[in-house]
Amino acid sequence: MAFGKKTIKEKFGAAARKVLLWAGLAGVVGGPVAYEYGTIETQTVKVESYQGDDENGYTLKTDKGTFNIERSRLHLQSKEDVHAIYWPINSGRTYDIKTYGWHLIGNWQPNILDAHEVTQEELDKRAADLKKGQDKPNTNTTPSNNNNNSSTQPALSGQMVTTNVIINGYNVQITIPIEAAGKVTINSVAPVVQTNNVTVTPPVNTTPPANNSNPPTP
Repeated sequence: MAFGKKTIKEKFGAAARKVLLWAGLAGVVGGPVAYEYGTIETQTVKVESYQGDDENGYTLKTDKGTFNIERSRLHLQSKEDVHAIYWPINSGRTYDIKTYGWHLIGNWQPNILDAHEVTQEELDKRAADLKKGQDKPNTNTTPSNNNNNSSTQPALSGQMVTTNVIINGYNVQITIPIEAAGKVTINSVAPVVQTNNVTVTPPVNTTPPANNSNPPTP
C-alpha cells in the first residue's frame, strides 16, 4: 500500500463526519429560525398582571396564559423595542399581540413581538360583527336531490287526474299522473253531438276499423 493513501473505510468515515457536521450546523442555525418564524401568530388577550426588569426579563399574565417580552436577535429587536412594548401595558386592558413560540414548562413561554391596545369601542364593534355573521342566513345552499324531500315534490305525488278535452271535434278523456304531466293515457274517444244546444257524448269504440285510419263516425 502506498504511503498516505486512504482506504475506502477511512474515506467513508471522513465523508460521514462531514455530513454530521453540516447537519449539526443546520440544526443549530435552522432550529431557532424555524421556531421563531414558524410559530408566529396574532391573538387578543386581556392583561391580568405584569412584572419584570431588564435583567430578568418581563412577563405578562393574561387570560390566554403567560407571555414573555424579551429581545429577539432573529427579529432584530433591541432593548428599546422591548421597553416600547412593555411600558404602555396596563392591567385590565385588552391588547392585540403578535407572538412566536409555545407555552411549555418553566419560563419557556411565547415571546411578544408587538402589542397594540384594543379599545372598548373596538371590542364592541368586533362582538357586533361576529353576532351579525352568526345571525346571517346561509343563502349558499344546494337543492337536495332526495326524492323523499317533501319540499321538492308535489303535495299529491302519485295520484292520477282524469279530465276531458276536445281534440279536433272529439271529446277525449285522459288520465294524467300529477307528478308527470307529460305522460298521458287516452281512455276513450267520442265525437261531440249537438242536440238542442246540449252537448251529448255517445260512447264509441276506441278501436278503429282495420281498413280505416280515420276515427269512427257515430
